This record gives sequence, C-alpha cells and structure tokens, in this order.
Amino acid sequence: MASTVTQPVLPQPLPWKRNLAAMGLAQAFSSMGISFIYPFLPLLVFELDVREPRQVALWAGIASGIAGVPMLFAGPIWGLLADRYGRKKNALRALFGSAFAVTLQGLSLNIYHLVFARFLYGVLTGVHGSAQALVASSSPRHRITFGLGVLQAAWSMGNTIGPAMGAAAAALVGIRGAFVVAAVLLAAGGVFVLAVAREDFQPSSSTTHSPRRALRDLAHQMTSRRILPLLPVLFLLSILPAMMLVALPLLLRQLTGGSGAWATGGAFSLLGLAAVLSSYLSGWLADRLGLVRILVLGAAGLGIAFLPLAVVSSLPLILGALAIAGICQGALTTATAGLVGHRAPREQHGAVFGSVQSIGFIGFTLGPLLGGVVASVLGLRAVFLVQAVALLATAPLIVVILGRQRPLGPLAAGEPTTAKPEGLP
Repeated sequence: MASTVTQPVLPQPLPWKRNLAAMGLAQAFSSMGISFIYPFLPLLVFELDVREPRQVALWAGIASGIAGVPMLFAGPIWGLLADRYGRKKNALRALFGSAFAVTLQGLSLNIYHLVFARFLYGVLTGVHGSAQALVASSSPRHRITFGLGVLQAAWSMGNTIGPAMGAAAAALVGIRGAFVVAAVLLAAGGVFVLAVAREDFQPSSSTTHSPRRALRDLAHQMTSRRILPLLPVLFLLSILPAMMLVALPLLLRQLTGGSGAWATGGAFSLLGLAAVLSSYLSGWLADRLGLVRILVLGAAGLGIAFLPLAVVSSLPLILGALAIAGICQGALTTATAGLVGHRAPREQHGAVFGSVQSIGFIGFTLGPLLGGVVASVLGLRAVFLVQAVALLATAPLIVVILGRQRPLGPLAAGEPTTAKPEGLP
C-alpha cells in the first residue's frame, strides 16, 4: 500500500492583521486630511471678510462646534447600520462622505456657507469610530487594546504629517486649496480600504431586529454599568484639549507675525509626532499599568503641559510644552478606546463605537467653540489657563468614577475577561 504523504499546512496570516494594516493606513490618510483643516480653519475665516481677532476666534469656534450637533444623532445611526450591514461599508461611507463635505468647506463664499459645510461634515463624518469598530470586532480580545493603540498611532502619524503638508499646500495653493487637498487625501483613504480591507460580515441575531428594538438595545448598552461611567470621562477628555484649536493658531500668529501658517503647521505636527509614540506605547503598556491609571496620569500631565502656554512667549518653550501635551493626548485616546473595546460586546461594536465617537466628537467640536468664547471674553491666554485647571481637576475625578470598579465578567460566552487593564493596579 502506498504511503500517504501529508503536506504541511502553512500558517495563514490572521485576518485581523490585514484589517489592522488596511485601516491603519486609511487612518493615516484621513487624519492627514482632517489635520489640514482644523489648524487653518481660523485662517480661512480671515479670508471670508471677518477681520477683528476676537470675532475671528468666535466664528471659528462656531464653525468648528456646529459639526457636533448632527454628530450626536448621526454617529449612533451609522453605527447601528454598520452592525447590520458591515463595518467596512460604514468606513467607506465615512471616508468618501467626509471628502465631499471638506471640499464644500474649501469652496465656501462666506462665513454662513462655511458653517453649513461644517454642519454637513458632522452628518457624514465618523472615520475614526468606524475604523475602531472594524479593528476591535475582528481582533482577538487580548489584542484589542494593542490594535486600537496602533490605529491611534496611525491617526496621530497623519496628524504629524498633515499640518506641515497643509502649511506647504497653503503656501502653494492658498488656504482654500489646502481644503481641496485634504478632501483628496480622505478619498484616497477610502480607495485603499475598498481595495485592501476584508470583512466576512455575518450580522448577529441581535442586530437584525426592528430599528426600534435596535435603538432600545443600544440605549441599554450605553446606560449599562460597563459603558455609562466612561461617557462623562470621555466627554471631558475630548472637550478640554480641543479648546486650544482656536487659540493656539492665533497665539502663534501673534508671536511670529505674518499668517502664522508655518508656525501653526509645525506646532500641530509636533503634537502629532509625540502622540504617535505615546499611542503605540500606551497600547503596549496597558496590561502593565492599567488603562485607568494611564487616564489619570495623562489628564494630570496634559493639565501641567498647558500651564506654560498661558504665560510664556518663547517659541521653544511653547513647543516643548506642546510635545508633552502630545504625549499625554496619545495616551488618553488609546486608553479610552481600549476601555470601550473591552467593555462593549462584539456584535454591538459598530453602534457603541459610533455612539462613543459621537460623544467624543461633540466634545472635540464644542471645545473650539468654548475656547472661542473664552478667548473673545478673557483673551487668548486665558484659554490655556482654563484648560490646565479643568484637566488637573479631571484627574482625581477619573479615579472616583472608574478607579474602584471591579472586574465585570466575560463580555460574551467563551471570551475571557481582561480585568487588570480596567482598574488601578
């Protein structure tokens, strides 16, 4: 009898690694595009015949903050649709939709057109949440925080490169042209996801109920003891750092003269570079330090980093403070995403991450509005002082809300808990 030779089975790459690589690169492209617009939004307002500095700060804050209004409702709805029809489709919708809305911002003829385009952007955006849902739902549970950390590092890498490229684009094709370039980058991220990302999506029975039942299930999840305590923490850690998005470009414009485009681009690139390193290390250190401890240290460190910006006029000192701020911001975003990824059931990752992103995006867009109001009433420097005091107060609040929680049990049948990263070791 002829012997049967068994051919060795070659190991195949895990699908989650392919999706992580695809969404990581798409995140880099999309954040590169988005970081084109936020630092230069106050400068675009100058081109729309708003000249008085305090009025510029106020209108730039309104234009930034208005996007958070529709996002409150759009994020959860897009997330529910992602859980029903696929997370990859939702990511494509967010990338191409954002590209369209950013194009309209660059074509604005007056300040009211810009505000409308920003509102539409709030309806169509959601890149970060859709990417997080796809990565978290396809990753092994013990690799969720690492995957989300890599995703955040890619996002921060785009934020590092984007402002410098935006400054170059603004110098070559003008502020409006930079918005068009940003839209092209967002669309390029969508093309890459379309070509590379894979999702063998099978909706669970809990996501195929009627819309009313799906919304009720989402509300139950968002008010559960797993998720609800995270929401006020997430909101504070989104709104407070974002207050500087209006004040920092205008402060650098005052200190350097001219349009301030190059100084603004360099400053935001430094923030992004520091956040790249911090996001990756935070994902790696989560099992060693605990996610709650990372949140506490990050909030306190960010508050301390903002204090010098309220008083110093030396550009090197300002850049040094911004580098520390970037390290803390990267740690905060990775830790909050990791906590959501561990606490939310896989079959509801799209809806939960969409809802959480809505809360974070509202904070991120209302932060500049709050910063604009503070700047218009108290001056630019007061913005950084308010940020510092509020963040230092937030650090012990995180311990009160999250630090004493106990392990909550498995998130789904057969899935182990990862209790150590939850609380203070």
